[in-house]
Amino acid sequence: FRGTLIYSGGDDVLALVPARHALACAEALRAAFQGEGKGAPGWTDVDGRQRLAMGRRATLSAGIAFVHYKHDLRAAIRAARQAESASKDGGRNRITLLRVPRFGEGSSSELAWRLVPWFKSVIEAFAGGASDRWLYHLRRLSPTLNDEGLPAAAVAAEVRRLIARSEDHGVQPREGEPVPGAEAWWETYSKSAGGAQASVETFVRLCLVASFIARGHDA
Repeated sequence: FRGTLIYSGGDDVLALVPARHALACAEALRAAFQGEGKGAPGWTDVDGRQRLAMGRRATLSAGIAFVHYKHDLRAAIRAARQAESASKDGGRNRITLLRVPRFGEGSSSELAWRLVPWFKSVIEAFAGGASDRWLYHLRRLSPTLNDEGLPAAAVAAEVRRLIARSEDHGVQPREGEPVPGAEAWWETYSKSAGGAQASVETFVRLCLVASFIARGHDA
């Protein structure tokens, strides 16, 4: 993953990884920890040899701090530890993404491991030219859209309307591989995150982090 391992011992790992590869690296570590890689379930490959892993019932809590390469290293490590603690406090078996921009206020988002494929597809869409302008409009409306009394269909309709107003949100699919439009992002996210209980605010934060990662030059 074009990164540098700083520490690995017991069940702890600390590494510096380029922003675009960090999530894939974390996902690979989770698979190795639980034994979901190559070979028999519950085993993981280490230097060509099968090693007994913790198993699928084991939980893995992770944190990633996305910082500028000139960011103070001690502050970056504190941010990563803060993100890891948030994953543990939030229910474990998840990953917390902490965006630390050079200027302005940062944000953090918890992401269940099952949502990682969805999140990676959003990153790819932004990297391919999808607009993120609609996210700022949606963020302003999130307190209203998070009202428990609001029907889920109404929330989905408003999200689709805001995305449709963006002039250049569309993404050209790769050859032979259809890429869903941004309008489908909320539907996919809400189904995986609990349907009507899914948070618009969390959805917006995750998409903003995805856009931040896709830009690449800031982290």
